[in-house]
Amino acid sequence: MNGLQLIATGGALPGRTITNDALSRMVDTSDAWITSRTGIRTRHWCTEDESAATLAIAAARQALDRSGLAPADIACCVCATLSAPDATPSVACQVQAALGLPENRPALDINAACSGFLYGMAVARGMLTTLGGQYALVIGCEALSRLMDPVFVTCDFVKGTIDMAYHAQEWELNPENIMHGGIISTALDTSMGLLAHYYTHLSAPTVVTVTMNVTFLKPVLAGDIFHIQCQLDSLGRTLATVKAEVRLERDDILAGIATATFMAVNE
Repeated sequence: MNGLQLIATGGALPGRTITNDALSRMVDTSDAWITSRTGIRTRHWCTEDESAATLAIAAARQALDRSGLAPADIACCVCATLSAPDATPSVACQVQAALGLPENRPALDINAACSGFLYGMAVARGMLTTLGGQYALVIGCEALSRLMDPVFVTCDFVKGTIDMAYHAQEWELNPENIMHGGIISTALDTSMGLLAHYYTHLSAPTVVTVTMNVTFLKPVLAGDIFHIQCQLDSLGRTLATVKAEVRLERDDILAGIATATFMAVNE
């Protein structure tokens, strides 16, 4: 096997459209500020009936229809996501069931955030090489609007800082009643990436996370409001490094620290 060839693609968007004007009523921003810096005018959030799994199923079904393949032709199914609605069954297994893929074929999720689809392609290639078969179904899907609850945003791009606040909710807790570290990491990635994008958007329209290191110091509990306070650390032509602190509003407790590097890329 010398490489992979994409024979068909599919896509799916959530049903709720959020304009910049609507977003400006939730956080301290404006349509002009967002559009001039990112070009973004709308984004899509999940409705109550949607999740990463429903989006993955819709996109996978479209790709399979476009390919002309039968479900029995698929040798493995790999889904890259950090926002699966369930611990088990995996999103890939839910896709497998919904599309009628053979039950004796591998189906699994991987979590590598922004670079997940690339890892998914590599995993699929390895499976085809070692287990046999000609066709793999690889999916990258996220439903971060189901995870994030931004309270407000304050920015000072002269000083290179941004402060985003989030409200911990019951469904985000683990069995020990502590907020899942993965959700906090997602909030960090979003907040630091927004700051990095501002400083690199002239080089390329998009940033991707290259590395991110997170250290958790104190638990975030149900009802906590925590701030992610980001500071630009270094800036190159296409790379930006951002440092961040996670601080609880109660007693200004330092709950975590993080460092991340972002790269500006052309889509």
